[in-house]
Amino acid sequence: MAAYWRLFYHLVWGTKDRLELIDHERAEVMRNAFAAVSTDHGVFIHAIGWMPDHVHLAVSIPPKIAVADYSQSLKGTSSFRINQAGGNAFKWQPGYGVITFNERLLPTVSEYIENQQEHHDRKSLIPALERLDQPDTPRGRS
Repeated sequence: MAAYWRLFYHLVWGTKDRLELIDHERAEVMRNAFAAVSTDHGVFIHAIGWMPDHVHLAVSIPPKIAVADYSQSLKGTSSFRINQAGGNAFKWQPGYGVITFNERLLPTVSEYIENQQEHHDRKSLIPALERLDQPDTPRGRS
């Protein structure tokens, strides 16, 4: 019997040293890698957005998959495939940011992620969705 779940995550991480390494060609390789990893893990991708130095995803991850394991697979597979395609050595930063959100916010979060360039150009960023250095403990706890 399958479990019922409705889980929504916003993931964000940057390139190593926040170097501007993501162009359209690398973004396409990255998207394909993310799709393959997500299919393997049973994860549904709602939105992908990127800037030259970081990437955002809105995903639904099954409860049997740890967010850290999924994130590590995304980063490892995508950097491997980007480097296989040639060019400079591509690396992601060691960490990532993750927040959960309610299903009713899915359209808002997806729009934000899919329109990264516009939000950065207009300086209409949502700080909670841009954090690449999430603390190890939940806010309010030490």
